[in-house]
Amino acid sequence: MALTLPRESVIATSPACHGRPSPQSKGCSLSRAFCRTFRTLSFRGIAIALTEGFSFSIPYAARKGRSFEILGGGEFLGFNTALYWLILLLVLLTVVLTAMPFGNRLLAVGGSADSAHSRGVRVGRVKLSAFVICGALAAFAGTLEAGKLGFADGSMGRLMELQAIASCVLGGCLLAGGRISLVGALLGAFVLSSIQSYLVVMGVAPQWFLLFLGIIVVLAAYGDQSLRQWALKK
Repeated sequence: MALTLPRESVIATSPACHGRPSPQSKGCSLSRAFCRTFRTLSFRGIAIALTEGFSFSIPYAARKGRSFEILGGGEFLGFNTALYWLILLLVLLTVVLTAMPFGNRLLAVGGSADSAHSRGVRVGRVKLSAFVICGALAAFAGTLEAGKLGFADGSMGRLMELQAIASCVLGGCLLAGGRISLVGALLGAFVLSSIQSYLVVMGVAPQWFLLFLGIIVVLAAYGDQSLRQWALKK
């Protein structure tokens, strides 16, 4: 299920209604926040350099603990506990985006930050909250992954940001904002994981999968404006 702004809200928050061009028409078609996100990748290099690729294995004594089993290290009814966290977060985020004011404000800011600000939305607070939630969920996903594998190091999650972006694009999300689909993004992640597994089984070099992800992101960046226009007509 794709979430968009109501038609009345889309018309009201359109920059054209305020007599100024859309921010997406200036230079980069992606939002400034999106571009700045890529710039923060430098901090990962700094962290790896300072820790010298620090890695550790979770002690076997800790693996017997209840908290370890809950955080990705155990199974329930034959499935890893991370699956149940996924379902719980999917339901929770769906409720937030569809039944709470914050979800509507988040979509409004994604659609047009200037227009949302003119209608009383605290754009800076909404963006900050979105980044904080995103970072917390990424950290929690890393915790579940470490619990499942039994170890962690600085290379875990490398280039997964491209996979996450590609999953959202395949799921029907607009990179410029204003339209999202949680279920679609989840299905997109499953599709990419299936493709990656298939390439591994066929003995294809992993570089081809990275090339595939790069092509998806590049095509999405160029086609985002046309997708946005299509979404506004819906």
